[in-house]
Amino acid sequence: MNPTLDQTRNWLHRQARALDIALFAHLFEQEDQLSVVEELAYYQNPDGGFGHGLEPDFWNPASSPIATWKATDYLRRINFYQTDHPVVARLIQYVKETQEKDGRWPAVISSNNDTPHAFWWHYQNEETAYWGYNPTAALAGFLYRTGDKTQTAVISSLWQDLLQRSEADMHELPLFLNLYHDLAESGWDKLELKAGYDKLIELLHAAFQNGDWNNYVLRPSTVFAGENQVFQAPFQAMIEKEQTYLRETRLADGTWPIPWNWNQYPEAFHVSVQWWKGYQMILHELFLQTDRSKS
Repeated sequence: MNPTLDQTRNWLHRQARALDIALFAHLFEQEDQLSVVEELAYYQNPDGGFGHGLEPDFWNPASSPIATWKATDYLRRINFYQTDHPVVARLIQYVKETQEKDGRWPAVISSNNDTPHAFWWHYQNEETAYWGYNPTAALAGFLYRTGDKTQTAVISSLWQDLLQRSEADMHELPLFLNLYHDLAESGWDKLELKAGYDKLIELLHAAFQNGDWNNYVLRPSTVFAGENQVFQAPFQAMIEKEQTYLRETRLADGTWPIPWNWNQYPEAFHVSVQWWKGYQMILHELFLQTDRSKS
């Protein structure tokens, strides 16, 4: 028996969303993938998109590209790409229908302002609604992986953009890692994949230079929580260092602090913190098992 897993399981059943309880049960207790998909369906709207606070930092019930990206994040974590399943089929339909002519999706939508949300999700204007390739890299990759080859031109363009970069936003970089796997699973050109792999290793090195893990920065646990093993080797020392840090900073109830604050909607933020803590516990448990023989 693993006492930390027991503590996590108990906390989740007392405090977390049913979705994250199902995710934990699948990842650690061999429960079926469909239990996660069934819980995810409660956040899906008739148009196929997702809302209702699936991304815990904004409570917009309407469908949005970011909340729908969050749904794909759950599907990726359980390796579920079954396009004949109604949840996935309707998600794909929404993503296709909302893709703009230039191939992008906005990160922020105006109806976010109608419900509690973090200030960074507040809609100001169309110009500031787009955050680079967030969530475009992940959504286009998900479509491509599930058979939509019309995404080839969009993906080729953003892949070439990636290869020219000397740095990447901490939110975009994990999405490019998702895209790498999507392309690798879909038969993308091996030379282009190798070039992308080398660039992603370079960008990860640069991103991890800020090692103040008490603040909101990109951390190895953000990237290597049960996935992206193909990128891990150059970062083994840093992985082990953060594993030690996580063991030392775990709170008495088994959770870890959330290193951000909305600075508004205090009651809603308190609820969202609990949602985040549940999801974060699962990712940290996965990360603590990364290369356990050396930890």
